[in-house]
Amino acid sequence: MALMRCMNTATFELHTSTQIDFKERGYAILSHRWGSDEIIFSQIGNFAQEMRDTKDRHGLPQLDKILGACITARKQGLQWMWIDNCCINKSDSSELSEAINSMFKWYSDAVVCLTYLSDVRKSSGTTVGSQVFRSFETDWNYLGSKRELAESIEDVTGIAAHYLTNEKDFRTACIAAKMSWAAHRETTREEDMAYSLFGIFNLHLPVQYGEGKGAFLRLQDALIAKNDESLFAWKMPLEGPGVAYQIIPDSMVDLGPDEWGLLAPSPRWYEHCGKMTIQHKKTVMRQRGGFTRTPQGISGPISKRNHYVTAVLTGLTVVGAIPFQIWLAVRQRTTLKYTLNCWEPNEAGAMRAVRLHLRPVRRDPPMWIRTASQSYDLVKEAASTDYSAVGTVWQPQLF
Repeated sequence: MALMRCMNTATFELHTSTQIDFKERGYAILSHRWGSDEIIFSQIGNFAQEMRDTKDRHGLPQLDKILGACITARKQGLQWMWIDNCCINKSDSSELSEAINSMFKWYSDAVVCLTYLSDVRKSSGTTVGSQVFRSFETDWNYLGSKRELAESIEDVTGIAAHYLTNEKDFRTACIAAKMSWAAHRETTREEDMAYSLFGIFNLHLPVQYGEGKGAFLRLQDALIAKNDESLFAWKMPLEGPGVAYQIIPDSMVDLGPDEWGLLAPSPRWYEHCGKMTIQHKKTVMRQRGGFTRTPQGISGPISKRNHYVTAVLTGLTVVGAIPFQIWLAVRQRTTLKYTLNCWEPNEAGAMRAVRLHLRPVRRDPPMWIRTASQSYDLVKEAASTDYSAVGTVWQPQLF
């Protein structure tokens, strides 16, 4: 049974119980941006009496934030408050991993999420936020609820207002759309960019600090099983991968400046995918169970068997004077236009399928790379011919 640690909003002391117990009693949760000197689990016990003795604001911003959160929750009749920096013992790797994987549920089950914006004063009128929450500025003046601030939140985060107002269930959003919500997120530790997305994708994965950029690729490896092809529907930035993403050289594959695999190295590459969806009646059925991760990349129904059949028939006719071997060599160098099962509105607002360009780099076994990766086509519908032959899209390995 999962354990949780919460702070008593009157005594400022920590208590441990089951998450179910705290849910039944009701608790608030604080959403905030970490500062450089946050009070952590090993320190908070030293300040409980000091906070009880404080009558107004505290001189230390990091303590004043905790004090203000507890007082605000207490005014709403809540005895318990959860704050990440002081309610998780991060020196215990097992507890940290469980907390990261449980955090989304903890937020979902809270009576209220208090979003504290330390760099906002009420007159500025800007906000960000999460969950079913009440938002407060630096002096703990009320800014508004999630519903009241939905349009402002959408402007800042890219999360569509209909998800914030519960007009649509956010769980219906496709992978690419959810990735776009994190496209401009900043985290102190590189791995937290991926770990912070576990809950929104309903994933439970081991936490491995030290894996760096590998954390985001490991997240995507797990997402492949969800059969949501919008995972592959990103756009490389116009400046290319840049020095931030150095790949391990491979003698068999020579990447051009706008070429990559099917998995993006960062949520930033999804920043334009906020309106993408996988809910459409014209879905192309995939053979052989869809896509899987292999040591070389992403394997699945990528090639078209009829390419080779047509080539053979052409080589046997009088009109088809070009020998089959030459025709095949030319065909192998031709990019494949591959339509995904995801859709995006064009400039006129009509839903169109996303189509990628794949360049062959090996014939046996068939291997491809994504080319012209800084864009993708929007087409009215997928080609009637199914992709039934198994191929692999090579995936770069990052340093």
